[in-house]
Amino acid sequence: MLTDTFTVRTFFNDFTSDPKRALRWGALRHDSGDPFEFINMAKEAWTTVEQKAGIERGEGKGRIGEGKMAVFSDSLDVDKALQIQAMCDEQGMAGEF
Repeated sequence: MLTDTFTVRTFFNDFTSDPKRALRWGALRHDSGDPFEFINMAKEAWTTVEQKAGIERGEGKGRIGEGKMAVFSDSLDVDKALQIQAMCDEQGMAGEF
């Protein structure tokens, strides 16, 4: 799914309203706006979806959004890509987002 700056909140509200459908999605694509805000929104959305679906995460139970991806494509350069990766690492989403 390609989200847009102006509709991203509406998208995430709809996305989290149907956990069964949301869990079938493998990736979210960020195209415009603040990628760091998007990381937070994506993590919150996957947390909500997993909670609604009864998936418990914690020590030894995997990471939130395990097996899911976010793809970033808006005005990336090496420095920005490294900053995005660092934030994903801090959020516990390394390798997924």
